Amino acid sequence: MKNKVLITALLFVSICSTWAQNKKNIEQDLNTLSAKIPALNNAIDISVNNVSIQDFIRAVAQNATININIEPTIKLNISNDFTQVKVKDILLFLCKEFNLDIEVIGNIISLKKIVPPVEEKKTIPIKIPFVKYEKDKDLLSIDIYNDTLRNVTKEMTDKTGRNIVLAPGISENIVSSYIKSMPFESVLEKFTFSNDLSIEQTKDSFYLIKKKENEISSINSKNNKDEKNNKNEKRSSKENDSNFKFSISNDLISIKAENANLHNLIKTISDELGINYLLLSEIGGNTTIFSENLDYEHFLVKILDGTSYNYMKDGNIFIIGESKNPSLTSTDIYNFQYRSVDRIKDVIPTELTKNVKIIEFTDNNSLIITGDMIGITKLKDFVRLIDKVVPVVLIEITIMDITKYHQFSAGLKLGLGDGADAGAPSKSYGTIYPSLNMELSTNAINSAIKGINGLGLINLGNVSSSFYANLQLMEDNGIVKIKSTPKLATLNGHEASISSGETRYYKEVRSDYIGTQNPSISNSYNWKPLNADLSVTIMPIVSGDGQITLEIQVQQSEFTGRASADEDSPYNSVKRDFKSSIRVKDQEVILLGGLERNKNEDSGNGIPFLSRIPVIKWLFSSRTKTKDSNKLSIFIKPTVIY
Repeated sequence: MKNKVLITALLFVSICSTWAQNKKNIEQDLNTLSAKIPALNNAIDISVNNVSIQDFIRAVAQNATININIEPTIKLNISNDFTQVKVKDILLFLCKEFNLDIEVIGNIISLKKIVPPVEEKKTIPIKIPFVKYEKDKDLLSIDIYNDTLRNVTKEMTDKTGRNIVLAPGISENIVSSYIKSMPFESVLEKFTFSNDLSIEQTKDSFYLIKKKENEISSINSKNNKDEKNNKNEKRSSKENDSNFKFSISNDLISIKAENANLHNLIKTISDELGINYLLLSEIGGNTTIFSENLDYEHFLVKILDGTSYNYMKDGNIFIIGESKNPSLTSTDIYNFQYRSVDRIKDVIPTELTKNVKIIEFTDNNSLIITGDMIGITKLKDFVRLIDKVVPVVLIEITIMDITKYHQFSAGLKLGLGDGADAGAPSKSYGTIYPSLNMELSTNAINSAIKGINGLGLINLGNVSSSFYANLQLMEDNGIVKIKSTPKLATLNGHEASISSGETRYYKEVRSDYIGTQNPSISNSYNWKPLNADLSVTIMPIVSGDGQITLEIQVQQSEFTGRASADEDSPYNSVKRDFKSSIRVKDQEVILLGGLERNKNEDSGNGIPFLSRIPVIKWLFSSRTKTKDSNKLSIFIKPTVIY
């Protein structure tokens, strides 16, 4: 308090000092100017009553024969009676009395308003309170020092997504607190307690912060209102044979009425809240209601729903009358905050659309609602419940297609042939390493026989010119890995799909007969496509506890060869399907297996009976063993993004 008095005194002294300096300058200017304009020293008589300063100056100028001008924007009225007063003294008086200044241009004296210099406002940097929120654990940390309650609660609401409302008159309260990693509601409770505030949660999940002393005053106010309501109750009981009790806290109504008269109920509550209302007709009938913490609009909805009365809001005036009155038709707009308006009408219950008309306005992502106000309010309450943040699910898919194959061929072929077309090679050829696959000509075989002859008693002789031999012994192994990692993102409850494959074509021939006497054949060709691909379709559904239900469908098809030896014939294909529903936690990885194809083949030809004897069968037959396996594995990792 002492500081305020001192500052005020210093400010007053500064103003007085400034004016004294200004007065001294004006007086000096007038004295100097009087030497140039002697008429300023003339003494005149002038008497005026409530005339404008412009008329007063005009009279002084005409009387003293001096050129005096005054700004037309100066709006002042003067009442004075001067006798034998010098003109310069009159001008000095006006400057002092009405805070004016003098400017001289040649022999013209101009009076103008003194405009104080505008102080430059210092830009105060915006201070952002430290608020950290871990959503998955519902942990809140705050570090606040000497900040306004409005800034702190705004930052808390932005970070947590929970609405915090302040009671009137406390938004600029200076608060301080430091709390680390505690549950949200516990932090609010301790934060308000440490700053001499109180917190309560409303039924619609709002957090209301108010002063502690308001609790005492609200109790006293409630008692006073109860007394007043008791009087109203007695009056209502006497006049309308009805009873009701109510209390009002922070403009929220808690009411208990049994067979209460509607007209008196509306009038009493409206008057108590200071609501502007207009009754188009007498509100007849009684009602019974017991409800707490209703705002005024929902109070009207509760007591008028099911009656022949309705209401509408025009500015801040509530108009109440019979529902059949066309003037009570209202139009309202609901703007969606978190979800799309597209197809929203499909999920609204039919009961809520009986008395209203709904138009989807996609440009503003909003609903235009026309009808009676009760129906509009009930519809908006429902839409507000479903206007929640729709999670986005990021789906990471890892597809691994592994093919393993093993082939073993061995055997000896001997035969007769005339030329290459009959199977007999003109010369020896083939590979020896790493696999053995040789075609021996007649000359090579005879050379080998000659090399053997002379080593023993057996003389093998030469083979005929058409004799040939094929010696085969080889093994083939392989593994092929194909890996792809696509990523998909979709809204909760919407399908996401990906497909990858190839297209092959086969030729379709069409023959048409043209003419009747001498028909001729016309052939046309058309290339038809066949597809073989891998497609994955996933629909995620996020539960309230954060877990995700995945509906998964996988289809795989591949070509296996042509249906016939003709190179233009259609392709054969195989197809594998997988469909499942599974529930996983956020960011868990699941494996889809079982999509496996195995092929085993053992074929050969040889001399009957001898080709089946173990060990020596390889000398009397040619055999091929093939083993082929293909395995498709799919890894899926869903991540919820808000």
